[in-house]
Amino acid sequence: MNAALSDLIQRLTASGKVTADDVLAMRAEVYGANLIAPDEMEALAALEAAATNRSPVWGEFFAEAMVDFVVRQEDPPDYVDEAKAAWVMRVLGGKLKCDGGLDALAKILEAAAGAPPELESYAIARAKEAICAKGRIEAADVATLRRLVFASGGDGDLAVTRAEADALFDIAHACRATANDPGWTEFFAEAVGASLLGVSPFKSQSREAAARDEAWLESSSKLSDFMAGMGKAPDLQGALREILEPDADVEDAWQSENARFEAEQMAAIEITDSEARWLIGRLSPGKLSEPERRLIEFLRERSPKVSDLVKPLLNAGGATAAQDPPPAFGHRAKPPSAA
Repeated sequence: MNAALSDLIQRLTASGKVTADDVLAMRAEVYGANLIAPDEMEALAALEAAATNRSPVWGEFFAEAMVDFVVRQEDPPDYVDEAKAAWVMRVLGGKLKCDGGLDALAKILEAAAGAPPELESYAIARAKEAICAKGRIEAADVATLRRLVFASGGDGDLAVTRAEADALFDIAHACRATANDPGWTEFFAEAVGASLLGVSPFKSQSREAAARDEAWLESSSKLSDFMAGMGKAPDLQGALREILEPDADVEDAWQSENARFEAEQMAAIEITDSEARWLIGRLSPGKLSEPERRLIEFLRERSPKVSDLVKPLLNAGGATAAQDPPPAFGHRAKPPSAA
């Protein structure tokens, strides 16, 4: 790390204040070199944890620098492997905010073609920690959670995992007593509902598969075949035949994949006994919160087949969780108070 940047970060860390001019000065130092040094990123991460009075442009700069360093600069490029994930979790081990560390985690997962499940779990856990500590859910929190849950490089890709749904329930319970951002109710219902009913057709390619594709594209034999074909007269009839009469193996493969996904979709939209037990165990005892009631509406509208364990709850419209589920899995109704 150059001396000018080191002195600037030390001064800002001690004061806890970062202005827009300070961000401009740091940007010039960080991006004035060909590569971002690891100790520069660690110093910036320490500043992220220490700065309590910060310009709105700080978070954008910090997240941008983290993505450039972690995803684009360090090997393997475009992927976050276990070593990168461990480094990110170490340097972002301090207190995180939506306009800084949490934004950086979301952007890393969004930018990476693939990332270990533990990094996604870490990001969701840190977001839950920050939001529950405040006790309320703001618009920025909803935006960050949406990005983390649906980040393409994360665990499950565009599907919503059980761990993510559990984290959302934890946040909902912790912030139940306060006035939260209006967007929270719909996001909660959609995300938790998707964890019960959805299956994603989008799976990010592994680093190993991408390397095989890159090797194939770069192979000299394929290149020579291509160049040789360029020197021949075009086979217009053959090209037209391939368009109008696609290869049977390719067509069969597509049909097989489509049939597989359709079968997975049909299986996913059924609420099974196991899913019903989990849902009943996560709902608030007694009167449900507004996000939980919206979740029940979401499930009733979209699931054609549900477990008998949860049917009374869906048919009742989600007014309460106390009287509907069987006692083995639900919450017993409170005894009537004495006269």
